[in-house]
Amino acid sequence: MQDEYLVNKIKDLDDKIKNIQKIYVIINELTVEIKEIVQEIRFIRENQNELKNNQNKFDDRLNAIENKSIKRYDSIITDIIKVIIGAILGFVLIKLGLK
Repeated sequence: MQDEYLVNKIKDLDDKIKNIQKIYVIINELTVEIKEIVQEIRFIRENQNELKNNQNKFDDRLNAIENKSIKRYDSIITDIIKVIIGAILGFVLIKLGLK
């Protein structure tokens, strides 16, 4: 009777050991997968930083282009105003008899 009990106990322990070994294998596989995920996250972060730097460069270039366009527009408007004022002054001087 006691031998049978011990045999059953050993069998139970053996089953538990096999389950623990299976769990160990699963944990090791998960650990490898987690390490791969961490590497991918690092890669994504590096790419994100690179994209952010490129975006900042593009923003700077766009601002420079916009400022250049605004300056050119301001210059054209200033020239138009000068021509209009000159024409008005010329018209007034002609009307006053100054040629």
